[in-house]
Amino acid sequence: MLGILIVGGTVAVSLAALPLARRVSRERLGHSQDVVGVMFAAVSVLYTVLLAFLVVLVWEQFNAAQDSTEQEATKISNLLRDANAFPTGERNVLQGRLITYTQSVIDDEWPTMAHGESSPITGKVYERVWNAYYDYHPRTPDEERFFGESITRLNDLGQERRLRVISSESSIPSIMWLMLVIGGVVTIAYLYLFAISDAVLQGVMIASVAGLLAFILFLILSLDHPFAGQVKVTPDAYADVVKSFDKGGYARYPAIEFRR
Repeated sequence: MLGILIVGGTVAVSLAALPLARRVSRERLGHSQDVVGVMFAAVSVLYTVLLAFLVVLVWEQFNAAQDSTEQEATKISNLLRDANAFPTGERNVLQGRLITYTQSVIDDEWPTMAHGESSPITGKVYERVWNAYYDYHPRTPDEERFFGESITRLNDLGQERRLRVISSESSIPSIMWLMLVIGGVVTIAYLYLFAISDAVLQGVMIASVAGLLAFILFLILSLDHPFAGQVKVTPDAYADVVKSFDKGGYARYPAIEFRR
C-alpha cells in the first residue's frame, strides 16, 4: 500500500505540474535544447550513480541482517544438540532456556526491532541462558569437551544477536534522503524543459521516469529497514528451531546397532 501511494503520488504530482510547464513557449525552449540535453544527461548520470550506490548498500545490509538471523538460529540449534551430552537435569534446564530465548526473539524482540530497538524482555531471557551455563559444572572429560564447545557457540550466538540488533538500528542518514529527493525532483524537472510539441508524449515520458524513480526510492526505503515494512526479514529460522524441538528433533535416543 505504501509503495502504491509513493509511486502513484509521485506520478500524479509530476503530471499535475505539466500544464503549468507547458505555458512556456515551445519556440522559446527550442533555442536551448542542446544545453538542456547536455545538462539532463549530466544530472541523470550523477543521480543514477547515487541510486545504484544506495541500492547496493541497502541490499548488502539487508542480506547481512538475514544472514545474522540464520546464523543465530543455527547456533541455537547446535547448542540444543550439544546439550544432549549433559546429564538429564542439566540438559533439560539448558534446552528449556534456549527454547524460551528463541520463542522470546519471535514474540518479543521481532516487533521491537521493527522500530529499531531491542527487547529488554529478550535481553533478560538471554542472560538467563548464560546463567544456566555458569551454573553447570562438567564432571566427565566428554562433558568438558561438549561444554567448551557450547561456550564457544554461545559466544558466537551473542555476536550474531548483537549484529542482528545493530542491523535493525542502522539506516540511511537524513542528509542522504534529502539528496535523493532533491535529485529526483531535479531530474524530473529537466523533462519539462524539452520542447516536445505533443503534450501526451511528454506526459508519458514524465510519468514513466517519475514512476520508476519513485519505485526505486520505495525499494531503498523498504530495504533500509530490514525488520519492518513489506520487504523484511522474517523469524522463520527461529520458528523452525522451535517447531523441530517440539517434535522431539533434539531429543537423545539410545544408540541402535545395525547388523547385516
